[in-house]
Amino acid sequence: MERFHQLADLIPDAMLLLAVDGTVHAANPAAVGLLGHSGNELTGCRLSQFIHCEGDSLARSIGAWSASYGFAPDGPVCSGTDTRLLRLRLEGAAYRMQQEGLPALVLVRLTPGGGDEVETPIQDPIHEMGDHKVPARSLDSRQDEFLAMLGHELRNPLAPLASGIRALELLPGLPQQTQVPLAAMNRQVRHLTRLVDDLVDVSRVTRGRVRLNRLPVRVADLMAAAAEIARPAVKARGHALLISLPPNSLYVTGDMTRLCQVMANILINAAQYTPANGRVEFAAEGSGHQIEIRVRDNGAGIAADLLPHVFELFSQGQRPLDRSQGGLGLGLTVARRLVELHGGSIAAHSEGAGRGCLFTVRLPVAAIEPGAPAPKVDADAAPMTAAKKILVVDDNLDITASFAMLLELQGHEVRTANDGTTAIALSKEFGPQVVLLDLGLPGMDGFELAGHIGQLALEPRPLLIAMTGYGQDADRERSLRAGFQKFLVKPVDFEALEKLLAAA
Repeated sequence: MERFHQLADLIPDAMLLLAVDGTVHAANPAAVGLLGHSGNELTGCRLSQFIHCEGDSLARSIGAWSASYGFAPDGPVCSGTDTRLLRLRLEGAAYRMQQEGLPALVLVRLTPGGGDEVETPIQDPIHEMGDHKVPARSLDSRQDEFLAMLGHELRNPLAPLASGIRALELLPGLPQQTQVPLAAMNRQVRHLTRLVDDLVDVSRVTRGRVRLNRLPVRVADLMAAAAEIARPAVKARGHALLISLPPNSLYVTGDMTRLCQVMANILINAAQYTPANGRVEFAAEGSGHQIEIRVRDNGAGIAADLLPHVFELFSQGQRPLDRSQGGLGLGLTVARRLVELHGGSIAAHSEGAGRGCLFTVRLPVAAIEPGAPAPKVDADAAPMTAAKKILVVDDNLDITASFAMLLELQGHEVRTANDGTTAIALSKEFGPQVVLLDLGLPGMDGFELAGHIGQLALEPRPLLIAMTGYGQDADRERSLRAGFQKFLVKPVDFEALEKLLAAA
């Protein structure tokens, strides 16, 4: 049950773990609040004691869910057994526990609904709803707000760690003995960053609440970018990464960032589940109207009973007590949904435990007419040759201090500010060429501050870069409307930052 609570206790969806006979094995705080009973009162009892469904619809649904592939969207609509709750919509999926003595469980999500509106005076996991009618879509909105705040609060502490480590790596004359601990810290920060990204993404992606910037994407460029992201994980395990790129004429239509996320996730997964000094193959080829991108490893493999469930939420096989492979069991769930949103499919194949895995992503080929100019692909920026005047604005003192140290080691002239008023004064006095600006400043926030800096008579006009723990599409769009030219999510990708500074 520990894995269930590690994640389910953090999200606002009401989640239960049920045995196939309907007995409650675990409930997260949102389910406790929704049903109006404590976890102890729920655990060990049949769910039918707390909600009422017509006939045997609940039992039939649980039976179907125990063998389902992902959440089934057509679960029953039930009502509470008292007057506090009018209607609930249930969705379920198999949740396989790979330990001896534990039965196969069913993961059930309870959603107030069954119509366009919900009448309920109960305590919502985030807000008190009172006796008001609350549109079901507002619950989704609150969940998005919660996930945005969760991402912000988790990413902010990672930002000074990442920049501090990078600064230490640049210090001249460091003893040779420091390279091992610095490399270890760098790997762990990258790992934490991936966990936060998966945790924040999983609910929005599985509900299809992501916007895709669909453009022609050259498959060779996609593979090269994904391999570069995964390379530290591959290198850390001593694996050989063998890449076979397709012809440059092969394109798909999609969101480059999201597709890169999918393929990098699969590559990192392969690296983590392959014993040291293994082999990971990354190849693609066209097949009719589809492109097949394959990742093959000679690692741990997947047991036959787990193979049909590898893309399900929380699904993981037997894990050793040391949990050396890490992860929350979310990455493949996110990958599958993103591929589906692109009109494609993803499949896993394994001959069994210890015999490696093959993941195949299939996407529709984009038609590029003969003679048409190829879509422009951003080339790697040239190395930075000129120092810049940079203003770093963030209310987190650790972030401004670590960023200033890092940028100064790279030869830049840096000033820092922790509030809007100081930032405006320094902009007038210092005349920065680049402003790295946090959006969540107290008082005058980053959006308002960007407007004030934009109105100053500064020549040349500074490059405004949003640097924030909020990473949702709405935040990006609002930052562009406020006058920012670029948008970076904390902890900042320093290679991306260096390219922006080189082009400024």
